[in-house]
Amino acid sequence: MNASTAINVFARAVVRQRRIPFEISSPETEITREGAMQAFTTLRAQAKNNGVADVCC
Repeated sequence: MNASTAINVFARAVVRQRRIPFEISSPETEITREGAMQAFTTLRAQAKNNGVADVCC
């Protein structure tokens, strides 16, 4: 299966199930809202430093 087909299969599953069709987990650490917001803020700063206008809303 090539990348284009895989993406289409995934996108159709998301639309059909109205969710990501698998569980996302991190066995190493507990994910908290504060940690997630800190990671998001760091990613936005890195994107800005690399010339990306904005990565979200």
